[in-house]
Amino acid sequence: AMLSVRVFEILGSKRALAKALGISEVTMSQKFNQKRKFSTEDILEICKLLDIAPDQIGDYFFTVKETD
Repeated sequence: AMLSVRVFEILGSKRALAKALGISEVTMSQKFNQKRKFSTEDILEICKLLDIAPDQIGDYFFTVKETD
C-alpha cells in the first residue's frame, strides 16, 4: 500500500512507473499483486524514481509476517 501511494504521489500512475522501468503494464500489475517478484534491479530503480532512501526500502517492499 505504501508503495502504491508513493507511485501516485510522484509519478501519478503505475502505468507511468511501468513505462519508466521499460516493462509492460501487465508485468507491473503482476508485481504489485505479488504474482511476480520485484527484482533487485527493479527495487533499486524504483527507489531512484520515487526518491526512496535506502533505509526505507524495507518499509516499501517487504512485509514482516507474524508467526505464532
